[in-house]
Amino acid sequence: PDHLNRHKNMENYFQAKKKIYQNQGEKHFLVLNYDNPWTREIEKEKTKPTKIWYSLEKEVRGFCLKDDVLFSTFQNQPLVNKKDILVPGKHNISNVLVATGISALLGVGQRDLIRETRSFKGLPHTMELIGEIHGVRFINDSKGTNPEATVSAIKGLKGPKILISGGQDRGLDLTGLAQAVVNENIKALIITGENQWKIYEAVKSLGYTEIFTVENLQKAVTLAWGKAGKGDWVVFSPGAASWDQYRDFAERGNLFRKLVGELEGGE
Repeated sequence: PDHLNRHKNMENYFQAKKKIYQNQGEKHFLVLNYDNPWTREIEKEKTKPTKIWYSLEKEVRGFCLKDDVLFSTFQNQPLVNKKDILVPGKHNISNVLVATGISALLGVGQRDLIRETRSFKGLPHTMELIGEIHGVRFINDSKGTNPEATVSAIKGLKGPKILISGGQDRGLDLTGLAQAVVNENIKALIITGENQWKIYEAVKSLGYTEIFTVENLQKAVTLAWGKAGKGDWVVFSPGAASWDQYRDFAERGNLFRKLVGELEGGE
């Protein structure tokens, strides 16, 4: 839905995306996410490339989870263990699954897959663990520019969470985000930015009351720190674009990192 300002609706976007593989041939692979209902529709289509699926929910012809092992059923071989993944979040297990699965298809050996998985600590501004102060862990997910990304972020973290959200108002559907705030152990929702009142209303309509609106990110971080306790996560995942106040998501994420560094003398 990030791109509906261009494509107008999801069906148009889906048809445009499908052009990616129209020039593939019979010796090629088309790797698809089985857990996404849109891409799962391609299962019904006859395609020239061989379809390979990946899924965290079901054993598919491709890449899947078997107990705690990421496994390629296509090649009948293990890839890496789930405990080898250092980046937090369920969606990152899916990311590592497809990355290691494709790498194995290209001939990369298991020893190399394990080594690289263990060494990968994530990308800046994408579920980035930037520090821990007195048992409170801080996640910078400034690249979470739509509600679905924020839902993935908070669903992927176990334990109590304080969510800092809000940004440019692009008229996106906030229903899923509001439901996740209610259901995913969010101790407090702190919102700032152009769409803060839309988020406020969407969440309040479901009976959630621990909502706080603030003028800027500095006040959001200060308030989150005041409400956080040992074992909590403070998650900065705006669920919206940055252009209401910032040049881009990186500038926004760098500010969050700086503000967290200033807490308690920058521990």
